[in-house]
Amino acid sequence: MMTTELENETIIVAPINELSTIEGVTDTSCALVWLDPSNGDAERQAGLPAENCTNHALTEPAIDDIDGNGTPEVLSATGDQRLVAHDADTGAEKWRHPTTSLGYSKPATANLLPSDGKEVVVVDLQGGLFVVRSNGTTAWDRNHDSSTWADPQIADFDGDGDPEIAVGTGDAIYLYEADGELLLEKDISAQFLVTGQADDDEAPELFVASDDDVVALDGDDGGTVWSRSLDTISKIHSVGDGDGDGTDEVYLGLSGGTVQALPPTLGDIGGDRSPELVVGTQEGVVYVLDPSSGEQLATYERETPIWTYPVLADIDEDPGSEILIMYGDGRVAALSFEG
Repeated sequence: MMTTELENETIIVAPINELSTIEGVTDTSCALVWLDPSNGDAERQAGLPAENCTNHALTEPAIDDIDGNGTPEVLSATGDQRLVAHDADTGAEKWRHPTTSLGYSKPATANLLPSDGKEVVVVDLQGGLFVVRSNGTTAWDRNHDSSTWADPQIADFDGDGDPEIAVGTGDAIYLYEADGELLLEKDISAQFLVTGQADDDEAPELFVASDDDVVALDGDDGGTVWSRSLDTISKIHSVGDGDGDGTDEVYLGLSGGTVQALPPTLGDIGGDRSPELVVGTQEGVVYVLDPSSGEQLATYERETPIWTYPVLADIDEDPGSEILIMYGDGRVAALSFEG
């Protein structure tokens, strides 16, 4: 699920993916669904053909005005091996770009090249990397021939003033210049890949979660800043200064035990300008935690599993963000929290 705010307009788009073995699958069973921020009603949807409807048939979308015309696009990689751009206002398809396999991770957008608009960076499950112009044409692509689950990252990792693209596969991490030049290759498996700060320089680092290890890598030379072994599978989504001490923390979801936590999300949901940590679990429980101490502040429970991380967005006029949770049965719940 993805939400964004543009010119005081909140856009919420949820990817719905049904299994192809379910009877009655239609051309709208796997669809991007636009939700009314005020009440959660479905406003419109854009679906896939029934034969392409599987779990992971649509990735989490990115929402951005990539062509600079004042209207954002909704971008999602699909099970029929396409990156598709939709008009955020109407849901109409604007263009589609082929990939080498089904999409799995969220696309990223940035102004990378000296051309009109922003570029879209997308990876597919077999390691294909595509940098696509705002009009849907190819800028450049690479094939890593390795299972790829992590979202691509865009940041100025080497501190030279220009953005680079980081891709994490099951075999290695790759860092590219915006024009496609390979800067480094690091032999480390990446199931989750996020960007944050781990040292005293201005350039961000890459945080990698793979099986039972979490590693912080220097984006300039690929050196290990620190590494931790957790003896369990970890999932990472949020990096930020949760305790207000001026240093970023890495927040993980750990498998095992009685709670199998998905990647947590950090943000101000209490409206007091200090962050809270929100975690969804496969048991259907949403936890709000104090990021500095881990103290449990609130819970919300529903007997339906949660398979993806919470999204925080301010969808009303109250201070602070609301918690948007997408459950395994396709229901989206908006939760409020008062600290």
